[in-house]
Amino acid sequence: MKEFWKDRETQIKLAVVLLPLIWFASLIRVKFTYGDGPELVMAAYLLGGPHPSGYPLFTMLAHIPSKLPIISPFYNVAFMLSALPTALTAGVMYNLGRELGVRQAFSAVLSLVWVFGATVAYLATRVEVYALHGLCVSLALLWLLRYQTTKDIKQARLAVLFVCLGLTNHLTTALLIIPVVVGLMVTDYKAILKPKNVAIFLGIAAACASVYLYLPWQAMANEGDRISWNDPQTFERFWFHVTGQEYSIFRGTSKIAKNMNDFVRNTENAYFPGIFVMAVLGAIEMAFKRWRFLVVLVIGFVSYLVYVATYTINDISTYYTTMHLLVILGAGVGIEWLVKQRFTEKQQYMVHGLLLGCLVWIGALMWRSSVNQWREALAEDMSSQVIADMQDPSIIFTSVDGHSFPMWYQRFVNHPEREQMLPIDTVMFGLANKTWYRDWFRDHFDWVKWPDEDVVASRRWQQWLIENNPDINFYVMLNGSYNVGGSFAVNRGWHFEVVRGRPDARAQRHGVHIYSARFKRFRSGTYFYDSSYEYEGGKDKIACVAEWRNNPQMNGTWKFFGPNNEEVVIPNHALPPKTDMSWEFLEIDQQTPGEWRCEVIVPGQPTMVTHFTVK
Repeated sequence: MKEFWKDRETQIKLAVVLLPLIWFASLIRVKFTYGDGPELVMAAYLLGGPHPSGYPLFTMLAHIPSKLPIISPFYNVAFMLSALPTALTAGVMYNLGRELGVRQAFSAVLSLVWVFGATVAYLATRVEVYALHGLCVSLALLWLLRYQTTKDIKQARLAVLFVCLGLTNHLTTALLIIPVVVGLMVTDYKAILKPKNVAIFLGIAAACASVYLYLPWQAMANEGDRISWNDPQTFERFWFHVTGQEYSIFRGTSKIAKNMNDFVRNTENAYFPGIFVMAVLGAIEMAFKRWRFLVVLVIGFVSYLVYVATYTINDISTYYTTMHLLVILGAGVGIEWLVKQRFTEKQQYMVHGLLLGCLVWIGALMWRSSVNQWREALAEDMSSQVIADMQDPSIIFTSVDGHSFPMWYQRFVNHPEREQMLPIDTVMFGLANKTWYRDWFRDHFDWVKWPDEDVVASRRWQQWLIENNPDINFYVMLNGSYNVGGSFAVNRGWHFEVVRGRPDARAQRHGVHIYSARFKRFRSGTYFYDSSYEYEGGKDKIACVAEWRNNPQMNGTWKFFGPNNEEVVIPNHALPPKTDMSWEFLEIDQQTPGEWRCEVIVPGQPTMVTHFTVK
């Protein structure tokens, strides 16, 4: 055992895995982020069903860390299902490079370059399904390569196993089926087609496919607050869900050239210019020495490229990571060939200089992966402020995933005790094919009077809800960012309270909404960069920000109230012309710790209130 740990190859593998793992662990937010993460953790925590294609393997694996009584459900899942699989994939890539003939140093460097690339590093510090997907893909390629080297049928079975497991996590693994089958067949088709082996392959596929039984099970057992997306209890709904048919609107050929160009630019920006040249050199080298594996890589790369080129969803860059993996493998072989051809034994100092430059570049990639981390607290800070301001019984109308998923997480994971507070995604609630979503509300929240399908079809269901539930407080989230008059605020969903009582019974919103935020001054403006819910006494200075509709010229009074209701009054303040924002500052130093609130009082306007905590 001591000899094992002293082995240089083992030490390098451990370094390739542990360095990104430790780095990513330091970057993961204890608070949740934007994206699909809050919804995926909520589904895992409650054993519900997330958005298509359902991700049953991910959901069941994530349930365990989500329940651990340490740190937070989001952090635990992000570490175990994003950071750890990404770091392990770097180790697998090191092995792939070594078995393709790349020297230790270059295999290690290129594995680290891949893992610290912008998109891979971004996904490694959030809750997403792509890290587990990348691990399954890399392991399938590794065992396929070993089968092509040794023709040991056990390794072919392992390759099939990881392809099938990948299918239970993310359906784009299906793009790897043809490449892997071709790779197996061109190696030894007679062995692959033996009845015993065919039966074993089919048995592996069937066993993995059984993981999808989780989706109808959780739908049938749905109780309490658990959301079961598309309610896949019947085969028709199940098939609709797992095949992602509701996202077919994002398929099309109108932007193929643009999408391919976006991929090329994303890859070069994530790693280094010329990476595709190195990959082509590697492909030429593999054509002479590893042509069977090259066939697998080329078919797989083309399959993924066609897929992303015909997909117009806004987060398509998250699908690039598998192609990045394939490109880096090719580039590794190309660089190895180029160094052997260009540098003699007496010029090894130049190779060492190249490696030193690569290490510096890895350091730059690591730094780049950390610079935007401050924005990632916005999701929880935004939703924490909003949920603190809402008075139950309450309903808040949200739109787009960036608002809805954080509010779902707040309500069903962080604050299950607030049984009479509901976030409603207005897009989902109003869609004709989302009957399951409306039925979920009707079946589980009888304290609300819900509109029937005819009202929903009339598109007046929000007004109907407000008119027929007079005892419920209604709120609505808005989305936007502002860069006016030298000031900039990231506004990812601060809310207005709905005001009742107009003669036409339509919901109106206040002309101002406010929130608390940290800030920085730069150039001639003020940058509100962290709209937080908690601030540390003695360190922070915060701004109470007011955003106005229709750019009115108004006077306002800012008031801050401490935990004992003590008041700090800010003088009347004239809103600057041609701007829709204004703010006042509060020094946190020596302020009483506890729950605070900020009020903005404007003549003729209802008072707006936001809450925050001073530690």
